[in-house]
Amino acid sequence: MFIKFEWPVKIIIFGNKEGEMQPEINFGVKNFKCKAHFNSISYLGKPYVEIKEENIGNNYKYFSRIKTITVEVLDDNENILKDLIENKKLLLEQIILILNKVLKCLRIYGWAHTVHEYSPKYYEEDVNFSLIELGVKVSEDGKNFHYLIDESEKWEMFGFAKHDTGFIHEYSYLFPSKLSIVEDAIADRNLDIIKEEEPIETEFIVNSREHLLNKNYRLSIIESVIALEIALTRYIRVYFEYIKKFSKNKIDKFLNANFDLSTRLYIIPVLTLSVNDYSEIDFDLVLKGVGLRNKLIHKGEDCLSGVSEDEINNYISKIIKLSRLLSLKTIQMKTKPKMRDIAEKIRTKFRVGCVILRLRNHRFSVNIYFTFSIEGVFFGKNKVVDIIDTLSELLTKYDNDIIPKEHLIVYFRDISDMKLWAYWSQGKTITLQQ
Repeated sequence: MFIKFEWPVKIIIFGNKEGEMQPEINFGVKNFKCKAHFNSISYLGKPYVEIKEENIGNNYKYFSRIKTITVEVLDDNENILKDLIENKKLLLEQIILILNKVLKCLRIYGWAHTVHEYSPKYYEEDVNFSLIELGVKVSEDGKNFHYLIDESEKWEMFGFAKHDTGFIHEYSYLFPSKLSIVEDAIADRNLDIIKEEEPIETEFIVNSREHLLNKNYRLSIIESVIALEIALTRYIRVYFEYIKKFSKNKIDKFLNANFDLSTRLYIIPVLTLSVNDYSEIDFDLVLKGVGLRNKLIHKGEDCLSGVSEDEINNYISKIIKLSRLLSLKTIQMKTKPKMRDIAEKIRTKFRVGCVILRLRNHRFSVNIYFTFSIEGVFFGKNKVVDIIDTLSELLTKYDNDIIPKEHLIVYFRDISDMKLWAYWSQGKTITLQQ
């Protein structure tokens, strides 16, 4: 027995492969096998639009506007769905459970702030209305479907369930790196890595971005600072545990001291971040944003009066940027011992300097230091190939989902002056010095 249902979303997907423009995700929920298909608006008979390079400032070839998500459900034991169809309330509960798994993963891990979990208004009063709203269909063979409730076609035609204004600013953008995280999250793959790379503060960041879009600046500032506070607290814990080797008791005492967020922001980043990382953040704007939050929460002042939209946008964007940087640095501190082990194997085998940084979404950045020039001419291409092959093998053992040609970039620098002679990316070695 099969059922399927549909729900409208507003997402623009970017990608470089035609097949990525209408993703399909297979996953399981309880005893059910599920498949979510992203349906896009057709342009000249194609489900995507080719991007002209001169018209948009990014590196993607295509985009598609996703208008609905169709979820198809199959049970291993035919009687389960048959029994549910006899009890429409239980059927609706299962449908909501499955649909909200997809919608929640899209919102949090895809940063799709225009997507919300489904919460039917007439759930208790009229189950039929919700089943009509979702366009629920049933099938014996998975090919020939018919509406569970005959009136669905009429309701759909009048637009009660699926209304699309078509305004582009109402859409969330979904890029390939985020899409792969969403797919893993829905399918319950790599959950430890996902929770590490998109930790609890991500939900507050997504909320903040949505409030910003809706011009609710008060809530946008408040939620962005909550995200920053969570990210900074975790960063401090990991820094003192992994770098300074403090005990948990010492760390707890340190964090429980009279040491508020603003004070921590004045002291911790300047003492712990590298010069390059620190210079990437405008701490004056971050602290002004935190100051606004403090006035809103603690003094109840209308402190946003007279503050321009551009200023508020800047405060929030800098706060989110710092949150993401601290989150990434936390990941790198925790994985540094393993990256050091892999780098040591490269050093031992090839007698080169090696530094490996883990990034998000299976990506790694590697610097190789050696004498790559003789009288100003690059050499050692065979050595480069061997290093790449060994790196790929070692990193694949660490992360089974890494695709080296997509996720790995390696920089080859001369050990004498740190000059970049070449880099390897997308399966190719690009020589910069001749």
